[in-house]
Amino acid sequence: IKFTAKSFLEELKRYFNDVRVECLGPVQADTRAPAFLLAVCGQKKPFTLSVTLPVRNEEADLAMTLASFRGVADEMVVGVDPRTTDSTFEIAKKYADVVFYLESPEGKGDEKVQSADGVHFGNIRNQCMDRCTGDWIFMTEGHEYLARGANELLMLHGLPEDTKVVNVLRTGGPPGNRQRWGFPWLCRNDSAIRYRRSTHNILSYPPGYRDNVSLPGVQTLHERVHKREVERAVQRSAQNRVTLMDDWIRNQNEQSLYYLAVEWREHDPSKAMDTLREFLALPATDNNGPMRYNARLVLATMIAQSAKELGETESEAYQAKMLDARSVLLGCVTDDWSRSDHWVWLGDIAFELDRLLEALQFYHYAATAIGKPPFTMWWIDMAYYSYIPAMRLAMTYGALDRNEESLVWARKVLELYHADEEELPKEMIEEAKRNIKILEESIHELRH
Repeated sequence: IKFTAKSFLEELKRYFNDVRVECLGPVQADTRAPAFLLAVCGQKKPFTLSVTLPVRNEEADLAMTLASFRGVADEMVVGVDPRTTDSTFEIAKKYADVVFYLESPEGKGDEKVQSADGVHFGNIRNQCMDRCTGDWIFMTEGHEYLARGANELLMLHGLPEDTKVVNVLRTGGPPGNRQRWGFPWLCRNDSAIRYRRSTHNILSYPPGYRDNVSLPGVQTLHERVHKREVERAVQRSAQNRVTLMDDWIRNQNEQSLYYLAVEWREHDPSKAMDTLREFLALPATDNNGPMRYNARLVLATMIAQSAKELGETESEAYQAKMLDARSVLLGCVTDDWSRSDHWVWLGDIAFELDRLLEALQFYHYAATAIGKPPFTMWWIDMAYYSYIPAMRLAMTYGALDRNEESLVWARKVLELYHADEEELPKEMIEEAKRNIKILEESIHELRH
């Protein structure tokens, strides 16, 4: 007998008061969703969880996403953009309890987005939340599935009673170059907790709501088929610049100024750098340090890229730009003490300027955080808390002809590769092995 996740759940609810359906087993090639269904019956929980998401043209990823949450959700609510042209609605019906068409996804009145074919993200997310009946609500996206943390989501009754908003981990990017960031996807079902921005997801709630609880064990993976990723980037970029500029001019929202600078990167690098410097010139506060940290990373990257564009005859201008990037990065130390990405970047600049001992010291600072990535609400590249510091140390010790120390760190790189939870490209593994072999042979020749 063949069931969809939803029809299986409906059948079992005729006989059991408490039932949930998990999707597991081998993944189907067409939907990337598990092929088998497992029913767990008679297991009562003291709370209910609604999983919800707005979607548009997500047929390539939606089944995988909904299947990943079906086992933890007491209710699934999916809002479909009426401008959808694929089978998104039909796929949602196979998994979700409530599937409806969103009203005015571009917003209404003064809040209507100004770009063509745009989306007011706060509006569509709030429509989904308004239809949720669970005690808790988990918001996600059509291409963002639950990678781990099902057990934690089945035990939310263990959280402090006054907890209103919970941060979980979102991850994205290809294996070997994963990024992750904390995000308040989980919250109580409370009408005072809603999204308010048309762009860049920001959850709004009254002052005093307890929001300092994090569940790092709950991780989603933000992954979209390439064609849809490109389409979405084009649509979102134009919409974002208009909206963010308006918010900065009208409301002096410094977050919008930062995001505006980031949006300008691909279109006008000079304007992006000027905007980032304008943002960093604003007063530092206890709350904006992590954002300033990220702004410094972006600005330093752009300065270094502009330095690379200089010709060989412009060595003085090149060095001046690299030292400018170095100066920007040194400010990271006071903006966010929990992160170590900047030490790697400072080491790279020192190495580029042939300051090898300085580079060595910066890389050693970065290596103290190997295996200890912080829980931060801003994007971090996981490789900076894994193999990259070790790789840089092996490289620098090798440049200093200190091959035995270089070998120690080269072996550490391979060890970290094998310990990585993601399946890394084979080319990375093979290169690490070749580096170790070259160093071992070099040391052997020197000894004999």
